[in-house]
Order: sequence, then C-alpha cells, then structure tokens
Amino acid sequence: MTSLVPSRRRRPSPVCARLCQLAILGLVALPAVTPARARNPVASAPSGARSPLAELLHQGKNREGLDWLRSFGKGGPEEDRYRGLFNYGLGRPDEALHDLVPVYRASPKDDVVALAVAEASLWKKDYKTATVVLGALQSPEAPEALRIRGLLFEQAGRLPEAVEMYDRAIPHLPSPWEAMERRAQVLSWLKRFDEARAGFSKVADSPDANVRVRRRCRVRLAELSAWSKDFDGALGQLGRLLREDPGQTDALLLKGQILEWKGSFGEAKETYSRVLALDPANAPARLRLNKLLWVN
Repeated sequence: MTSLVPSRRRRPSPVCARLCQLAILGLVALPAVTPARARNPVASAPSGARSPLAELLHQGKNREGLDWLRSFGKGGPEEDRYRGLFNYGLGRPDEALHDLVPVYRASPKDDVVALAVAEASLWKKDYKTATVVLGALQSPEAPEALRIRGLLFEQAGRLPEAVEMYDRAIPHLPSPWEAMERRAQVLSWLKRFDEARAGFSKVADSPDANVRVRRRCRVRLAELSAWSKDFDGALGQLGRLLREDPGQTDALLLKGQILEWKGSFGEAKETYSRVLALDPANAPARLRLNKLLWVN
C-alpha cells in the first residue's frame, strides 16, 4: 500500500456523511472478529434510519450485501465503502483493501473504515500501514481500536502490551470471544500456561461463542496438553473434536505433530495426507509430509 494521505475529491453526499457519522458514533458496538469469520463492523442505529446496505451490514449479512451490490449497485464511493466492509466482514483482505483504501484516503476520519483497513493490513502482515492508520483514529480508546492494537502488538512481538490491550478491550466488547482467544494464545506464548488454559476453556465452554471459535480453542487446549507431555490426553481431546468436525485441519495438523513426537511416523504421515486432501494448498502439512517421505 502506498501513501494514505487523502486525495482531493468532492465533498461526500449528505446521506454518505450521515452514514459515516452514525457508524463512528456507534463504534463501541463493534464486535471482535478475525479473517476466518464473518464480522459486523457497522454501528447500531434505529432500523428505520438505515439504508438497505447499512441494514445488511448491521446484521452481518456480508454475502447478501455483496449480492445486493452486484444486482442493484450503481457505483460510487458510498457503495465502494460498503463493498469493502462486506469483504472485510468475510475475511478477504485483498478485496477489502482494494475498495477501502481509496475511501479512507477520502475520509480519514471514518473510524469504521480506518479500523477495517488497519486489521486487514495486519492480516497481510503490513505492520507499517496498520500503525499509521491506528495512530490517526478519532476514537483510539474505543474497544475495537484496543482489540486491533492488541493484534498489532502481537505482530510486533510486544506480547505483554498485547495482553494489556486485550484486557482493556474485552470487558467492553459485545462479542469478546475472539479477543479472549487471542489473549489466551499470547499468554501461552508467554508461558503463562494456567492462565492460557483458563482463557481457552472459558471460550470453548461458552454456548454464546461461535462454534468455529470454540473448536479452535479446543485445539489450543489440546496443544497445551501436548506441551506438558500429555500426548495421549491431547490425542483424546483431538479425537473427540475430529469426530464432531472431521474437516478441522488445525486439529489434524496438531494430531500429526503429536504423532511425530510419539514416534508414530506412519500415522503422522497419514494424518498430514488427510490435511492435504482437504486443503491441497496447506503449506505446513506439505512441508511435514515431505519430511516423512522416508516412512513406508
């Protein structure tokens, strides 16, 4: 991404300006999310005050929003904004940034767009752009801003500061589960294993958390068991998860790794092959399988 200095453009329409104002004023209602999940980056507002696109964004109906734009869109900066936010909600950083960077340049005070640009940039490991955008926020203490700053600190290797950001954000996020997952992951990297286990367990056991997030946390709990040399316990946890979701590639990758640690190289090889059957582009599985080519 090049310069984010706003270019000279005509003033936005009153409708677009009002939508931006509503979004910024309601920024504290934004949920916490990641590329793997659909997100809802728009603020709460009375349903009668929202356009069809704003209503779809508010409800997290990102695919339906893109379908609406394909069918009824007439073009223009306002539709580019929504298209970018819908793609951001679907965890598509390239598509999101394609539309949102020009919108951000034209309206750098739109924090909803700014936060989407910052997080999508982090998904692409563009630490510099995320830092610049987060440093120019209108509401830098908003919960979503704190959450994304936590992600930024993770990438910078500033792990204690990442935990601090999550601690400040989580109590105020309406849907804190993924921020809690990230916090627990960072705690595990800091070798604060008991706290990490408690954090993952809280998410995994919550019926309010997204099923995908809960299952990811169960994988991480199995990983913590493996790190403590409880290989059989970890394999048991992964087995139960894989019976529910046989296509959980993260669980299969960890299972293969644990089997290697146990010296069960044939089973590990078979497990990595299952990952590649589900996801042929999975680089870790390909690398690990290539290392086991000597196994008959």
